[in-house]
Amino acid sequence: MSVRVLYVDGRSNRSAEVLRALREHGHQVSVARNAGQAQPEERMLDLCEVAVVDLRLEHGSALELCRALRRSRPALRVILLDPLPSLEACRAAMRAGADDYLDIHASEAELLRAVEGRRGAAPAPASVAAPNVSAFERTLQGQLAPSKEVTRLLKELTAFLLLVGCSPSVRARAVSAAGELLVNALEHGQFAGSTWVRLVARSSGSQISIEVSDLGAGLDAHVAHQALSAGEGGLARAAALVERLTLEPSASGSGTLVRLELDGRAVRWDLEGGEDLTEQDFLEPEQTKRVLATIRALPEAPEIQLSPSLALVVGRLLAGAPQRVRVEQGLWG
Repeated sequence: MSVRVLYVDGRSNRSAEVLRALREHGHQVSVARNAGQAQPEERMLDLCEVAVVDLRLEHGSALELCRALRRSRPALRVILLDPLPSLEACRAAMRAGADDYLDIHASEAELLRAVEGRRGAAPAPASVAAPNVSAFERTLQGQLAPSKEVTRLLKELTAFLLLVGCSPSVRARAVSAAGELLVNALEHGQFAGSTWVRLVARSSGSQISIEVSDLGAGLDAHVAHQALSAGEGGLARAAALVERLTLEPSASGSGTLVRLELDGRAVRWDLEGGEDLTEQDFLEPEQTKRVLATIRALPEAPEIQLSPSLALVVGRLLAGAPQRVRVEQGLWG
């Protein structure tokens, strides 16, 4: 799959390797040497699908360029490469509208995976047929399901999202958000002395939808709005990680259904080569609270080593929940 790429070069010592990797894998690359040169090139931008921008440009601001591209070319995906990645820089990149944020020294495979990602259905490698997988459903029962059961379910959800072609950053955001909703529902979704929580995930090609429903008492819409605007609870953290969050009464008439929607950017995957799922690439609620508390307690952003996908999760959490949140009625009681 050939992708038309605009590379805005910050003249870092990795620039030549980035260009070589993109061109050797068949991508058509146009090069701009600074932010000012990239913006006026209307014809160049019209032809490009992805802009790869060095965050530390010699002339002009990469963040301002990102904002300008987001305004003028909303369909253009923007990937920022940072020679000295940090959580604060990731946060700024997300606020500027970047689709992905990578260490410029990331592996060639990781760079290509980000560039070749696209909105839509996952393309199958020529040698391997894509599995017929479009939905995933699990139920947790019991007064309070053990945390290891929640973790196991989240790992299974991660594997499902891999099979339907989600990029690492989408998987990390989706599973981290789902974890927040599961824990909230298990802690607060009490009904007739028992807890019953169902998670359903669907891939529709252009979008990923995840639903978490429970048999709880529910609260009114005013309380739900307060919980979201406070910005500290699990519901607000989930909203920060996705494109859209919707609350409504469960179909059973008791409790609440929360629906998460994410753009389902697809990537190539390889069954024969496999993908390592042993390293947890999502944040559970308690981990999230600890990471955010550590960052906020220090006068300067600490140096915390996270994978690019998890850095994207933390950056979105620090930037706050988007406004694309709809509350019908009901929240966990």
